Amino acid sequence: MFNLKKIIAEITWPKLRRYLFTGVLTLLPVVVTIYVLWTLFVLVDSILGSLLYRLLGENIWGLGLLAFLVLALVVGMFVTNVIGRQLFSWMESLIKKIPLANIIYNTIKQMSDAIFPVRDGKKSAFRRVVLVQYPRQGIFSLGFVTGEGLEFKEYSNIDLVKVFIVSTPNPTTGFLIFAPREEVIDTDFTIEEGMRIIISGGTANISQRKRK
Repeated sequence: MFNLKKIIAEITWPKLRRYLFTGVLTLLPVVVTIYVLWTLFVLVDSILGSLLYRLLGENIWGLGLLAFLVLALVVGMFVTNVIGRQLFSWMESLIKKIPLANIIYNTIKQMSDAIFPVRDGKKSAFRRVVLVQYPRQGIFSLGFVTGEGLEFKEYSNIDLVKVFIVSTPNPTTGFLIFAPREEVIDTDFTIEEGMRIIISGGTANISQRKRK
């Protein structure tokens, strides 16, 4: 039989602290996930929601998000054909001529091209996942090769490789280093798997995947 008084009597401060700590750790991912999703929903819904409110004279919850998704679908269909790509390239060239807008646009576009591996046939700016000894010898960091360091070869007289060390858990920030090619260790991880390791803080278990 359920005895509430006995349970309360057996509760000690260490047990209470353990229960509280366990409860917080259990609820934290759920609360943060709901908060992030709700914030994104409100943000996206407000982009077109205010415009639709002026047109319809009524605030319909979620209509802005639906309109945004439909707009994204139409734009995606449009830029996949030849005429659409040409018009989009013309629009990009106009944006890049605007002093402040070109910096914002190029930064966001480079980040999206790097994080999302394939988009409309384009390859990711990240070429492969590597390990480098950074920030000092004996400590290895996960990085993504972004290109060859040919522009600095005449200064260093060393064959360099551009490696972007992504910050954890935010993949939009990090450090760019120029590492000697012989010190860069190639891995057979995909870009997606490398991102999963970084975003999860190393907790993502991909060691059991089938390797070719």
